[in-house]
Amino acid sequence: MDSTEAASFLLWSSPEPWNTFEKLNKEKELVGIYISGHPLEDYNIELDNFRNISLTVLQNRLADLPEKEFSFIGIVNKALNLESRRGNKYGVLEIQDMDGSMEFRLFGDQYLKFKHFLVEGCFLHISGKVQLKHRNFNPDGKEKEFKIQNIELLSEVLEKKVNKVYLRWDADLLDALEIQAIDDVFSENKGSKPVYFELIDKRDFSSVVLASRSLKISFTNQLLDQLKQQNSFLGYSINQSKVNEFVYRLKVSEKKRQDQINEPSLSI
Repeated sequence: MDSTEAASFLLWSSPEPWNTFEKLNKEKELVGIYISGHPLEDYNIELDNFRNISLTVLQNRLADLPEKEFSFIGIVNKALNLESRRGNKYGVLEIQDMDGSMEFRLFGDQYLKFKHFLVEGCFLHISGKVQLKHRNFNPDGKEKEFKIQNIELLSEVLEKKVNKVYLRWDADLLDALEIQAIDDVFSENKGSKPVYFELIDKRDFSSVVLASRSLKISFTNQLLDQLKQQNSFLGYSINQSKVNEFVYRLKVSEKKRQDQINEPSLSI
C-alpha cells in the first residue's frame, strides 16, 4: 500500500463523523490532491450551464481574452480580511475550481459588497468582466484584469437562474413501465419549475414539444441523476428548448454511420 492509498484508507475508515467534503479536504491536506473525487463533481448542472471559463484559462490567458463577461464556479481555499497602512480594509479571496486556483483582491465598495462571502470552504458562483486596468496601473494601456461583479452561493444558483426545464425523451422507449418510473421520480422532486417534454422519434428525426399544465419540479443534481437512470431519457436544457440542435446532431451522426457502411472496403 503506497502513501496515497494509506492516506485514503485512514481517512475513510476514521471513526470521526466527517462528511464527504471534510474527508476530501483531509485527503488534499495529506497528499496535496483529492483522491476520491472533487467536491464540485456534485454540481454538474451548474458546471455545465452557468460557467464559461476555467480558472486555469482565466489566469494563464488573461491577456488574450476578449473584454467581456465571464463566470466560473469554485471553492474558497483562502479568505483574508485585511487592512492597509492607510486604514483601508480589503479582502483576499483564493478560489479553486476543477482545474486550478486563482487569487482575487477586493477593494472599496467591492469589498463591502462581497466580504460576507470570504469564508473558507464556501462554494461560490462568481461572474465578472475582463477589462483593461485603470490607466494609473496600466502604463502601456494593454494590461488586463478580471473584475468581480457578482458573487452568489452555489447552492442558490439553480433556484435563482432556472425558470423552466426542457426534458428530452426517446418516444419509442416510453412504454407504461417507463412512464410510471418517470412519474415516481417526479413525485419525489416536486417544486416550482415548469416542465416541457421533448419527445423525439429517432427513426424519422422528428420531434414534438409538450408543456405540462400541472407538473412542476425541483430541478436539482439529484433529480438529474435519477432521470439518467431511465432508458428513455436523452438529456435536458434550461430556460429554452434545444431540441432542434439535438435532432440535427442525430441526423449528422446517422449520416456518418451510413457513409461508413456504404464506404467500399479496400481489397488486398
